[in-house]
Amino acid sequence: MKPPKLVNIAVMAGLLLMACGVAGGTEADLQAALETQSAQIAQLSTAAAGGQGQNPPPSQTPAVPTPSSGEPVSFQILNDLESPICHLFMWPSGQTGDLGPNRIEYGPLLPGSMVVVTLDPGEYNVYFFDCDGTRDEDLLFQWRSIPIDAGTKVLAAAWMPFSERIVYRLQNYNSVSICQASIRQSGIESPGVPGNRLAENREISPGGVYFFSDQAGLHDFYIADCDGNVLDNVVNILINDENQSFTSPWTGSNGEPVSENAAPTFTASQDTNCRRGPSASGFGISETVFAGQSVPIIGVGQPPAQDWWVVVQDGVECWVWMDTGTASGDTTGVPGVTPPTPPPSPTAGQGQGNDVGEEDLPTCPQQIPIVEVDPSNGAHPTTFTFNISGFEPNRTLGFDIYFLGNDELVYSTELNTNGNGNATLTLNTEATDARGQYRVIVMDILQINNEFCILSADAVFILE
Repeated sequence: MKPPKLVNIAVMAGLLLMACGVAGGTEADLQAALETQSAQIAQLSTAAAGGQGQNPPPSQTPAVPTPSSGEPVSFQILNDLESPICHLFMWPSGQTGDLGPNRIEYGPLLPGSMVVVTLDPGEYNVYFFDCDGTRDEDLLFQWRSIPIDAGTKVLAAAWMPFSERIVYRLQNYNSVSICQASIRQSGIESPGVPGNRLAENREISPGGVYFFSDQAGLHDFYIADCDGNVLDNVVNILINDENQSFTSPWTGSNGEPVSENAAPTFTASQDTNCRRGPSASGFGISETVFAGQSVPIIGVGQPPAQDWWVVVQDGVECWVWMDTGTASGDTTGVPGVTPPTPPPSPTAGQGQGNDVGEEDLPTCPQQIPIVEVDPSNGAHPTTFTFNISGFEPNRTLGFDIYFLGNDELVYSTELNTNGNGNATLTLNTEATDARGQYRVIVMDILQINNEFCILSADAVFILE
């Protein structure tokens, strides 16, 4: 849109001056007021020319007034766009200022996924950028003056001003991935199958979840696997505030969803490690169940592992600790599972035998290395030096670093000890590194039952 001509702005300013009683002043007063009003109207004209979906480009400084008073509000934002979102900025509407922090800490936010955002109550402008950067051409979507208050629970990126929009999830209980999920309002007559609501190159793996947004009402679902085989073709499924969770396959000739009582699920209340066995120290991590995600429960640990669920995440069976989430559905019929034998501990003096007639398995080394971190506490930028001593010479060691805030593996490599049984590693911090406490795990590469011998897990350090 072309900007308004200066003569039009001057005429408008003159009319405003007369309306405000300025016309009777001196020529200097008139000229000063005219310049002031012209600048104000030019600013208003530029803002009006933007309109919804045509706001000033991201390179311009957005508004940042003081938010409304009240307790901070935590809510979720659904990516119901066609592209991943790597940059999400939300800033209070009204005055010029900074964009603020990127609200996606661990990206990208894939289509069909959600992120938790915490803000003070107030009205906010919103920019969604793709993963190419934060230039004007990278802008996916934008909104103005979105109200955030105590009643805000879930917002859909493509429909943020429409709070009545229902966000719901579809969970895959099939043994194959879902590659097509066609959903439309019931009663709409159109030839063929409606368009696929899954974003390009996205699928719902067994046990996986995909979130959608729609108007409340009756909807038809057409679900197919990646080979085009129909998994479900059901009609008149009610979506409203009380019906926001659906599963495939459906049961019943009338298209009723699977009863929650018939499909026990585990919903993580935090990012949860799903391990190869029921022990945080004895078994490695197979998968991660992210906060708010639900996965099918297929077993419960038998004593002494009765406080662990066996679940399926991305087609992999693994163990989650019950206290990291909640179980729903009928768990009374969940079968008990004998926990696997953990790998030998570093203090195990004897190997465990295989079946009768086979040789004993190798044993973990008895020498326990000493791991020192220098400095033990540092602020970015810092160079941490890790000194390993007192181990067997010319031996390959596994070296892992875990962030204790979420038990996430953040660094992994192999080290070779020298002829004296020592090894040294230096690492420089990066601006994106999480602040908090880290733990160093040193392992012997000798594998026992496909596990590693953990030799040292005592060394910790802090990045401030």
